[in-house]
Amino acid sequence: MTRTFAFLAATMCAAIAVTSACYAKPHQHVGPSAKDIRFTAEARNAGDIQLSLRSGDRGQSSNGFAARDLAGLDRRLLESGTSGPVSFALVREAGRLDCTGRAENRRATGTCRFTPDQAFADYVVRSGLPRPSVDESYGLAITNANRDLVASLAEARYAVEDLDDLMGLSAIGVNRAYISALAGRGYKPGETSDLIAFKALDISPDYIDAMSRAGYAHMDADAMVQFKALGVSPDYLRGMQAAGYGKLSADDIAGMKAVGVTPEFVGQFRRAGFTNLTADELVQLKIFNVSTADLEALRREGRKVTAEALVERKILGPMRRGRHTD
Repeated sequence: MTRTFAFLAATMCAAIAVTSACYAKPHQHVGPSAKDIRFTAEARNAGDIQLSLRSGDRGQSSNGFAARDLAGLDRRLLESGTSGPVSFALVREAGRLDCTGRAENRRATGTCRFTPDQAFADYVVRSGLPRPSVDESYGLAITNANRDLVASLAEARYAVEDLDDLMGLSAIGVNRAYISALAGRGYKPGETSDLIAFKALDISPDYIDAMSRAGYAHMDADAMVQFKALGVSPDYLRGMQAAGYGKLSADDIAGMKAVGVTPEFVGQFRRAGFTNLTADELVQLKIFNVSTADLEALRREGRKVTAEALVERKILGPMRRGRHTD
């Protein structure tokens, strides 16, 4: 199954690259800075405010907030389109952002000043992490890192290596409830990067339970990541089981899903009388785009129908009489 593994590796590398871009560490790429902070605020539906923050050339974020979370902001000023001064504060455990500016044409712009929370910085140090700089405190505030996350990671014995890890975990939405839900189903990814990957791929307790009901209980963390990254669903598993593939390993399932083997693809060959294909053979047939038309052509040529012969014919073309012997 060498080709399958190569294809799957490429697929996973692509998925990891995309995921990594979502929570890249500030010191490696463009990161937040607590200097020269400018804001844009706009009213959205359902009472939310879209707040975008830009800090020089180094960082940008945009998130929705309930109006009550931006203390002092007059939402009616944005909704009415009236011009006038605005001011508000975003208070997080890691620090406080105070912003002032002007509203005009249903949009407010201006500048912000960030003040780190020294008590939170002290708590972080007591937890075994380095004391955050002003820029790091700003990053922790923007991602809404808090004491409960730090404590829950310590209680679950996750080794948080640095503040960038803490920012990444918080930015992706990892919290105590998520950590506990995974642990309750026997999952404790080995490193914080694995935990981030679980959350980034939306491997939820419901998804884990669905895999278990479909016959794939107690999968290891790597297999679970492969399944979710490739879009393996309970419906896909049930479809493959109905097609006669009910006892396949997680690796076999991942390999087939990676190249696009579907229950319908299997059914075409079964209806054509080719019912004993292995998972490896199905993968090979799909990789080389072999169809039932190729199968019938092979039969007309009087050749023994095997997966190997089908792939060979697809690559080399029809065999003339005397050119090949089985």
